[in-house]
Amino acid sequence: MQENKTPDFFLPKSEVLQSNKIKKICEHFDVIHALDKIKHAKKINDACIELNKLMSVFIHVSFHYS
Repeated sequence: MQENKTPDFFLPKSEVLQSNKIKKICEHFDVIHALDKIKHAKKINDACIELNKLMSVFIHVSFHYS
């Protein structure tokens, strides 16, 4: 029987999520908070496919009105 586990969150606070660190983040964490670039979403997807892993991601959306 599988034990319930609290997910490990990656919370990029003051530092920005860096493309070159995405694979390592996907290896060590279960959830990414505040994703703000489609480029990073694609890299996360590629890393998760390679790792055979599902990753939960919270997307940060900003609306800018002129």
